[in-house]
Amino acid sequence: MLVRFLANRWGFTEFVVWDETNSIDFYNILKYTGSGMTGNEYTSPRSKAGTSFNIDPILYNVHLAPFETDPLDELMNGPIREKLGIIPTNVTWGGQSDDVFSYHEEEFMKPVIDVLDKILNETTLNLIIYQGSLDLICLTKGAMNIVNKMTWPGIPGYMNSTKTALTDPDRPGQTELFVKAHNNFKFYWVINAGHMVPKDYPTAARRMLLRIVFNID
Repeated sequence: MLVRFLANRWGFTEFVVWDETNSIDFYNILKYTGSGMTGNEYTSPRSKAGTSFNIDPILYNVHLAPFETDPLDELMNGPIREKLGIIPTNVTWGGQSDDVFSYHEEEFMKPVIDVLDKILNETTLNLIIYQGSLDLICLTKGAMNIVNKMTWPGIPGYMNSTKTALTDPDRPGQTELFVKAHNNFKFYWVINAGHMVPKDYPTAARRMLLRIVFNID
């Protein structure tokens, strides 16, 4: 299946990038995975490109496994579980992550430009794209390329709209995000944040969310 083939190529591309960058973190380019994997370990998956070699477990261990010890995980499986008192013993918060990752892997490389156009052309919904400037796995340039390929009639108006800089009130003079908006389409660039915007820059994420909820932009 072509989609599966492309999904595997996405994974193999990560191995190449890790090899060339000493295991840079795809979620934040100013961090490193700390995986300890070496170039020799990457060679094996790359050499098997085009075979039935399954890289899912490796990608899962790098991208999702670290969050199994996240404070949110401890909160949901501890105090929240006890407070609710109705969660079966065989059900844990995050226990489905591996299956979800595997089932959705074929969706990773599917284009969604037609979906974005459909939302703007056929509904009154607000379409929001937000992007952490340090994200590599869903990089800003890629998101901007998607916008450039959209056929929504409002795109020229969006392109001609002003890109506004918003500063961090707790850090005078420091830009925390940019926003560019036209009608019901809005694009936010969050500075000093990677893929996990709320985790990397929680105060900026909160202020961005408030702007979205109250339709400020």
